[in-house]
Amino acid sequence: MVVIEHSLLHQILLIFVSSSLVAVAILFLRQAIIVAYILAGFCLGSAGLDLITDASWIEDLASVGIVYLLFLLGLNLRPQKAVSMFGEALFVTFLSTIIFSILLAAVVYCFGYGFTESIVVGAATAFSSTIIGLKLLPTTTLHHKRRGEMIISVLLLQDFIAIALILLLTSVSNGSTIAAKISFLLISLPIALFAVFLIEKYVVNYLIARFDEIHEFIFILAIGWCSLCALVFEKIGFSYEVGGFVAGVALASSPASLFFAEKLKPIRDFFLVLFFFSLGASFDFLILEEAILVALPLSFIIVVGKPYVFRKLFRLRGESRRQAKEVGVRLGQAGEFGILLGITAFQSGTITYEVSYLINLIVILTLIFSSFYITSAYHTPTSVKTSLRKD
Repeated sequence: MVVIEHSLLHQILLIFVSSSLVAVAILFLRQAIIVAYILAGFCLGSAGLDLITDASWIEDLASVGIVYLLFLLGLNLRPQKAVSMFGEALFVTFLSTIIFSILLAAVVYCFGYGFTESIVVGAATAFSSTIIGLKLLPTTTLHHKRRGEMIISVLLLQDFIAIALILLLTSVSNGSTIAAKISFLLISLPIALFAVFLIEKYVVNYLIARFDEIHEFIFILAIGWCSLCALVFEKIGFSYEVGGFVAGVALASSPASLFFAEKLKPIRDFFLVLFFFSLGASFDFLILEEAILVALPLSFIIVVGKPYVFRKLFRLRGESRRQAKEVGVRLGQAGEFGILLGITAFQSGTITYEVSYLINLIVILTLIFSSFYITSAYHTPTSVKTSLRKD
């Protein structure tokens, strides 16, 4: 037992030492700091020094960061506002997802992949990154401006579409029907939402009012509440991330919501470092040579094509040219839900490991290219340009 604990501690220390060292070099080169975490994972993973031999535990731990990211997002979004935003973004989200799923699948098919494999790759890479989209937005833009609302709406609706596709793939693998699963979700979702808002109003709010002077308790209460909702929503068939978001929205009306949002940021960032590190550590040189020939043109299409399509669709919805362009650029990458979709497809036997790795590689490349573009052209909390740095 002692050896295992020491090994885990040793790897965590290596992760943060390497991330900080690479971050110094990256900042001197005036690149996005997120790239540093990915490169640190590459250096320590099997493709580099091979000091991190198993990145699976990092990926599981890193997922916590995404849950907290969406929880903090929900804390600044009242329920009425959330419903209004989703209604406005339905057209753009569904049409853009269909366009990119078909386009990217067609390109993959032209490279000689099978029809089913091409469809899975196209669908998986059609979704944008929740982490990049939200973490690279200044807080004032994220919570109080139209651009933030547009990005939040698209990303969360994409997450719901991705969840539906994951349910479809799991139903194929275990023999159950997708209709039965969707029916269960449609019944369980309203019940779960009602229970969450009821408990928040009569239990969580009471505890906050009763012990509001004990900041340590209020802090742990927020983490516990987010974790409980994440567990419940994962259990009924959604995802931990959706549960975290609902937990935040339920607490948005609480006077302590601003306190929660401020105190949880360091924890969120801790886990997100692990997330990006795990992406870099997943590089596999045995497959890289073949996959890179397909991943590079697909990544180019995503990074260039997504901003263009989103800009056009938002312009059709009446948004200004400048606003539509920035939102498109901030959504111009493949996302983490694509990785999850690829893993699920591989586990169900729908695609091979090589195809799943191709999806991972496309996500990594587009995250690097997109984050560099965003931090160079727009306000972000981590920009190396003083004029663009804004939290």
